Amino acid sequence: MLTILSVAFPFAPVGPDPVGGAEQVLFTLDTQIVAAGHSSIVLATRGSRTAGHLMSPPAHAGIIDGAAKAARRAAYQRTLEQLLRDHSIDVIHFHGVDFVDYLPLTDVPMVVSLHLPPSWYPPAAFAPGEVTRICVSHTQRAACPPGAAISHVITNGVDLGRYRPTTNKADHVIAIGRLCPEKGFDIALRAAKQANVPMVLAGATFPYETHQRHVREEIMPLLDDQRRWIGAIAGKQKRMLLAEARCLLVTSRIDETSSIVAMEALASGTPVVGFRRGALPEIVEHGVTGLLVDREDELPGAIIAASTLSAIDCRESVRERASATRMSARYLALYHECSGAMPRRGSEHAKGTDRSRLEMERVGEGRRAGPAMQRVSDRRAGPAMERVGERRRAGPAATDAVLITRDEELAALAGEWDALCDRCCSATPFQRPGWLLAWRRIFGHGGDLRAVAIRRGGRLVGFIPLEVRDRTLCLIGAGVTDYLDAIVEPDLEVSALDAAFRVVSAGCREVVLDGLRPGSPLLELELGTVRQTVTAPPSPVLALPAARIPARLAYDQRRLARMGNVRWEYEDTSATALLDGLFALHRARWAAKGERGVLDDPALERFHREAAAALHARRLLRLVGLRIEGRLAAVLYGFFDHGRFLFYLSGFEPELSSISPGRLVIAHAIERAVDEGAFEFDFLRGRETYKYEWDAVDRPAVIYQARLEEGPCSESAGL
Repeated sequence: MLTILSVAFPFAPVGPDPVGGAEQVLFTLDTQIVAAGHSSIVLATRGSRTAGHLMSPPAHAGIIDGAAKAARRAAYQRTLEQLLRDHSIDVIHFHGVDFVDYLPLTDVPMVVSLHLPPSWYPPAAFAPGEVTRICVSHTQRAACPPGAAISHVITNGVDLGRYRPTTNKADHVIAIGRLCPEKGFDIALRAAKQANVPMVLAGATFPYETHQRHVREEIMPLLDDQRRWIGAIAGKQKRMLLAEARCLLVTSRIDETSSIVAMEALASGTPVVGFRRGALPEIVEHGVTGLLVDREDELPGAIIAASTLSAIDCRESVRERASATRMSARYLALYHECSGAMPRRGSEHAKGTDRSRLEMERVGEGRRAGPAMQRVSDRRAGPAMERVGERRRAGPAATDAVLITRDEELAALAGEWDALCDRCCSATPFQRPGWLLAWRRIFGHGGDLRAVAIRRGGRLVGFIPLEVRDRTLCLIGAGVTDYLDAIVEPDLEVSALDAAFRVVSAGCREVVLDGLRPGSPLLELELGTVRQTVTAPPSPVLALPAARIPARLAYDQRRLARMGNVRWEYEDTSATALLDGLFALHRARWAAKGERGVLDDPALERFHREAAAALHARRLLRLVGLRIEGRLAAVLYGFFDHGRFLFYLSGFEPELSSISPGRLVIAHAIERAVDEGAFEFDFLRGRETYKYEWDAVDRPAVIYQARLEEGPCSESAGL
């Protein structure tokens, strides 16, 4: 486990919807650091929102002048020195333009993300030293001083799960950002007026004298009934305005190094209109996802033409180029690289006490952990055995596969495995170690473990959780798992998966892979002599925000409101009590029918308690409880991952069926999912009638089957 100290600009709060892009990037990285199982400390101003531990010096009030800046930087320096004394820090990551003023004297590796134009930084920011400098665009990199030591270009990204297109487009255009002269919002207001379209200007002004004068003299005179300034916005209001807008206007007077708000607009299916300058051409494809012009008088025509562009193209461009998942994965890899290349002297943490990481790193060194886990590419098993570790055509790094046949080795991989799931948008909680390790412990008896870890340059880029039962190779988790699949990074070649399967299936009679979704990389495998895909029960899925609600819901909600003391409970305060209630309610409901429910099994109950606890630790568990007059009426059990809410099971009090507690708890869970930024609510497998009350649409599921050559399935076959 790493401990990352992130240092924000001293005067800007960090959060999901901050004024500045640098603070939003820091928030995203802080969230991903914690989600990956590492420790995050954030040094930022009060009022910041963080997933990790927030440290804030005393707040500043009033105009930000030279004296205020000097005092704030001195406070930052004192706090940094204290944090370095009190904590074993692995990497310090700076995000502020003034980082050189509080750079500590330390041997801890330091990373700086240069979020602003290079000319805004003092010359000392580019001076030689033990600092890893990151640019956020290639345009910014090209503008750096000659000889500047720039280690990487890592483009910014946004969380696709928080933004989604809408079919209810309005006529307004929108501009968002801090109100200051360089942002050129006065240009945007004039262009909107000339195009005769409404405009919403959203953003705060900082207490700098030049900024406030600009608002008074340049912005306010341009406002009218159709061109409005609504102040700072965040959350649902921001997402709604972005999705409904005709286009986003980016009319900066400076060469922007990136544009988070442009990425957010595109993720919302909204094209971008702006000047062809700075890094905007790296984000916006002219004529496809936006329109870029060279002069102010060209903006009105571009605003009118923007409505012809495709919302789907806009969103897909962000998925390909600027997702938060891709950005975070690159930074997490950089943190590992820095902490490994520059170990802390005398720090046990930096010496590598992370067992799972050390165990797996030894794979490339011949592995001392015993014969059960070996390099697949170094074994021999006749013609079916192919070398998985062949060099990829796309680059110099070799791809190797490692076979895992012992559960303790599988558990040792959990940290990297979870991090891989964090990086892969298609992963669900059902592919994570919290779910599958619990399954192996409780239901895995009789199945020979045959998991495969695929590495490129030592980094885990693919994982296939397999086992052999009755000479059939199958995915781990059958019976209680709705989605089964491999977890692979998008650029991993199918040939690597194909070769790995040929290795682990040697001697088996058939391959049966259940629970695959369309688009699974496993559907491209070419195994055996006879292959086929079979349709499995679909999963009804509701796109969010929901366009339709069941007809009886409003009636049920009015009746609920009249029942007195109604309280909603969630997993963050009473996870154990809600799970207890779920099992009791589920049993009671089925007992009323004279039947046993699916949870009326001690092994199943143990499994769900263990898996729920593990996923709760990763902040993926979602429980919603409805309590009426102190009595638990309903509980919904689900998960939230990569912008998807997965509804697994619910239970409700049979005696209260007249008010439809099951429907009420689903409605509340959907509302909560929307607030969290979910773009879909997945009812999971099964075509129960109630799922279609919400206009859910079936997502197909597929079973892949391949018949293999006969032969003994044993260690002697080369496995």
